[in-house]
Amino acid sequence: MNSSFKDFLSYNKRERNGIIVLLAIILCLLVYLNYDPDPVAVADENLESFADRHQELTSKEKKSGSIQEKASGVPEQMESRSEQPTISGFDPNMISDEGWEAMGLKEWQISGIRKYMKKAGKFKSKEDFKKLRVINDKLYKRLEPFILIEGGSGAEKGLVSIKEYINRNGNINIELNAASIKDLQSLKGIGPVLSERIVKYRDWMGGFYKKEQILEVYGIEDSLYMKIKDHVKLDPVMIKQININKAMTEVLKKHPYIKWRIANAIVNYRDQHGLYKDVSEIKNTDLVNDELYRKIAPYFSLE
Repeated sequence: MNSSFKDFLSYNKRERNGIIVLLAIILCLLVYLNYDPDPVAVADENLESFADRHQELTSKEKKSGSIQEKASGVPEQMESRSEQPTISGFDPNMISDEGWEAMGLKEWQISGIRKYMKKAGKFKSKEDFKKLRVINDKLYKRLEPFILIEGGSGAEKGLVSIKEYINRNGNINIELNAASIKDLQSLKGIGPVLSERIVKYRDWMGGFYKKEQILEVYGIEDSLYMKIKDHVKLDPVMIKQININKAMTEVLKKHPYIKWRIANAIVNYRDQHGLYKDVSEIKNTDLVNDELYRKIAPYFSLE
């Protein structure tokens, strides 16, 4: 010991200071290693944190992916309920770019319409609209029933004259799956309150597949229904369907006919048995009986 101390003193002051600093560093390292938390525990904690975060993000992505509405240039007739836009009567000469977008047209299609109008002027008939290169047959077929051109013939008299036209032609039918609040007020006995309720309920449902469904709207009595039923029509193709091979529980349970446990059963069955090959397979969940199936089947699609 004395020999080691003498050896230490044999170094000059600068060398001794260097040795002291080195020893201090070694001491700090020893303290750090002795008090460092269990690396396995830290790893487990980090892994759990990552897993929780991943699960949270995945859940958000699935929810977002299920309810995200796509603005397709040619709206699919069998798209999910949130994907397909609502269309009511419109005059192509008066509608704004935002209005076209709301009906599912893409920017290049809207640009094509504007170029036509700049070159040829206003649309004088539905046939003029049909001739557009940016409007294919499938899209035109879907839009055609709602085209109301000011100055045209018959129902093309324009949006502002719909009520007058109905009064003159008592047999006209209003498309329930496309009618606006204003359109519905043209029906006898339907005022602002009831028309708004009908539209809200229709949009919540995704559309009507039979006329009797409007009796489910609060305030629509049997007597009123009998008065208006012959003046409305339905196109079931316009129903906004839910893709049961993609939709999650959160989306399914939003439909007024589908409770949470039903929605959860439909999703669980898909997860266990793979994608549905036929809508009727939802009856295999045991929670969907024949009566419920008849009510909800029109709102489901496989793609």
